[in-house]
Amino acid sequence: MSHMPVRAALQRLESEGLISVLPNKGARVVDVNETFVADLMDIRMMVESYLARRAAQRITDTVLAELVELQSAHETAVGSGDFQ
Repeated sequence: MSHMPVRAALQRLESEGLISVLPNKGARVVDVNETFVADLMDIRMMVESYLARRAAQRITDTVLAELVELQSAHETAVGSGDFQ
């Protein structure tokens, strides 16, 4: 693998504040605090809610029936302790 994709990835992580690059020493992950994690969880909740709404608006009867079957199979497997 070329060094360029790795270098680009490190630059992106640094620009997003997730790592700090130390010249001639490498990179290290920045300290993660409660505010950072809370912000990430807020963003995740917004994205997942949006995607769930979009999926619900676009679902077909066929796909919905498949999901109902999968849910039923899942409940049966969990009830019998079959986790494979």
